Amino acid sequence: MNFFKKIITSEDIGKVALFPCDRKYELIILKLDEGEVISADIHQTRNYQQLKMFWAICRAVADNFREEKFRDLDTARKVAEYVKLKLGYVDYRIVIADRTHIRTKSISYAKMTQEQFQKFLNDAIQVLETIGSVKASNIQIHEYDGEIEDDR
Repeated sequence: MNFFKKIITSEDIGKVALFPCDRKYELIILKLDEGEVISADIHQTRNYQQLKMFWAICRAVADNFREEKFRDLDTARKVAEYVKLKLGYVDYRIVIADRTHIRTKSISYAKMTQEQFQKFLNDAIQVLETIGSVKASNIQIHEYDGEIEDDR
């Protein structure tokens, strides 16, 4: 689909308009010249709070609540990678000279639907319980305003 940047006037009342949902994308749009045509892929968004929650739990496990045998999982990214490996979210495995190289799948918006991510999240919480000392039933979800990790 193609779009163009335009200043909204009274003549536009009643027309459909798209607006950025956060500051990051607002800044991108502000850089466009008026009338500049852009191309964009449109798809229904996933629940952003769930994605932030996943990273918040990974960060909490990495920072505070790991069982001793998981002491090497000391960053949110390492915890997330471990979870993806345990759940079989793998793009490929390559064996070179008896060494296995694995690339895990991305959980980014472009790679998963909301339904796929919901299944991943439900399964991930079960794995996170085995790493950390906190049980899923004890996790209280509040508005989380932390950063999410870049996930390809």
